[in-house]
Amino acid sequence: MAHGPNVPNQQYKNLVEEIYIVQELLDLAITDPDDTRTIVGDIKELFTIEAEILDMQDSGDWRGDDPEEIMSNAQILRTQLPGHLRMIADSLDPDIAPDFDFPDPGTREWYGILLYVTLLDEFSRPVEFPPNPTIDASPAQDSGSTDNAQPEDNGPECEICAEKYEDGDRDVSFPCHSAHRMCFSCLMNLVSLSLSTSCPYCRQIPFAETQS
Repeated sequence: MAHGPNVPNQQYKNLVEEIYIVQELLDLAITDPDDTRTIVGDIKELFTIEAEILDMQDSGDWRGDDPEEIMSNAQILRTQLPGHLRMIADSLDPDIAPDFDFPDPGTREWYGILLYVTLLDEFSRPVEFPPNPTIDASPAQDSGSTDNAQPEDNGPECEICAEKYEDGDRDVSFPCHSAHRMCFSCLMNLVSLSLSTSCPYCRQIPFAETQS
């Protein structure tokens, strides 16, 4: 059965899941929420360099640089990066054993991964929790009252799947609006479904100009 142009291949789906799993483990291991996000940041750096090379190839303008040197350096980074990321994954959980098999530059899968890691790197933040409620000094309400809600019932949750966030969790927004947010798991599922990822709130395709 033929697949449509937006249907991702298994290599792509595996990579999306690997990035999600390893980055989540790394986030849990890092105490500083503002620290550099190594996994998605390193992949984005490589893909951004490759995007610049594609742009220079299309325009024929190498900005005074040596084309062979630029492409050689990018290829070295592409060759070395998967091994570096696998070492990080192994230090977090030896049972993960990710491949980090990157798609070829310029393919739709490649653009999909670039979008994915850009969202995770540039549009992610720690989830904000409301302050602890002040203990009410008034007499306790009847235990059977429906108004006697537990504090955790009012905690933040993902607007897509309604899963409650835990302290230390991060979420991610789309660039169309800072309120268009979701948990990492929902973003992973969304990106895995199609190579044409759009915001689930407004259907705007992020960074569409880079994929033209």
